Amino acid sequence: IRGIREVIFYSLPCYAHFYAEILNLLEGVDNASCSAIFTRFDNLELARIVGSSRSTRMLQSPNHTFMFC
Repeated sequence: IRGIREVIFYSLPCYAHFYAEILNLLEGVDNASCSAIFTRFDNLELARIVGSSRSTRMLQSPNHTFMFC
């Protein structure tokens, strides 16, 4: 996908490598961003992407926005 500058996941992918592959398309693009919308029901998908301990903290946190690299 050429010229892509922003990716929005309305649901986390089932396979973590798919998330990484999509984000790799943003390499070399200035001001690129990625947003993912998830709920507590996406715990398994979130854990595959950020790890189980971080996903637990994210889901139990009172914060509604998270940033990570």
